[in-house]
Amino acid sequence: MIKEQARTVYLLSGPAGVGKSTTSMELVNSLTHSAYLSGDDISHMHRNGREKPWESEREHDLIWHNILHLTRNFLQYGSDVVIDYIIFPKDVEWLSNQLRDLGVTIKTLFFGQIKIRW
Repeated sequence: MIKEQARTVYLLSGPAGVGKSTTSMELVNSLTHSAYLSGDDISHMHRNGREKPWESEREHDLIWHNILHLTRNFLQYGSDVVIDYIIFPKDVEWLSNQLRDLGVTIKTLFFGQIKIRW
């Protein structure tokens, strides 16, 4: 495991079609060591028995635990992480708490809202 400088997790969220993926890819390509996580791709890894995450707390939790473990792995190996998904404030708080021990910075961008926190 590589222990480098403090890393950053970028969370980009908003409704479908607002440019999350395009902006995420531009951001990830501008970073020296980076990983891109598409929440949609991670959500669709679960094939048989998958439920709609907005209707199933269990499915929602599974997706976020998968995002968490991938994020931790990339951070621990020296990469910043860009996460593109529909993210609610409770998800930001949960993820922040789960990553607190790594001393990372979390930056959020919510498309379609005035509130931007960098």
